[in-house]
Amino acid sequence: MGRQSSKAIAKTKLVLLENKEVRLKFEAESLWNEQPVVFYLLRRPGCILCRYQARELWDHLEPQLQSLGIRLVCVIHEYLQAEVRLFSPKYWPGEIYHDEDRELFKFLGGGKVRRACPLSAFNPFHSFWKEVSLAKTKVKEYNYVGEKFILGGVLIVNSKANGGEVLLTQVEKEIGRPPSLPDILSVLSQLPCAK
Repeated sequence: MGRQSSKAIAKTKLVLLENKEVRLKFEAESLWNEQPVVFYLLRRPGCILCRYQARELWDHLEPQLQSLGIRLVCVIHEYLQAEVRLFSPKYWPGEIYHDEDRELFKFLGGGKVRRACPLSAFNPFHSFWKEVSLAKTKVKEYNYVGEKFILGGVLIVNSKANGGEVLLTQVEKEIGRPPSLPDILSVLSQLPCAK
């Protein structure tokens, strides 16, 4: 998807889960005031695939992004304290925000929260099961607590000084579909701080 205005999500209230307990509220646009931000919108902290993909995304992107001054944050759509504690820092050592009204998830879904069709889990040949097998090699503890079918994805928003535009919306098309790292890196390589 091409560039679009971040105005629709600028005033979204995000709650920073500092120390995974203290809850400080921010408007989303404060995160991209001075630097670009990559938002990883997580489906569910206890999910085996979400834990695996979060760790992969962090391990592959964070070192590069930090050196470029680009922020990488995780956003959850429901706050279950025990789940967040089990998820962080093991699978996501960085900042985690709670989008109480699911505004970023709605933006990613074109105005509505997107939900997965659970039928793919019943097809033993679906790519979902290949991803689960791969995830099981790295994630030993997982659960089924919380809303299971809200889809996540990735949003990249440029810094306010460089227009504050949404540079990429990458929607999770179905459960288990990992974010495309090449697409993310391609967009990030075009930012002024990467040149």
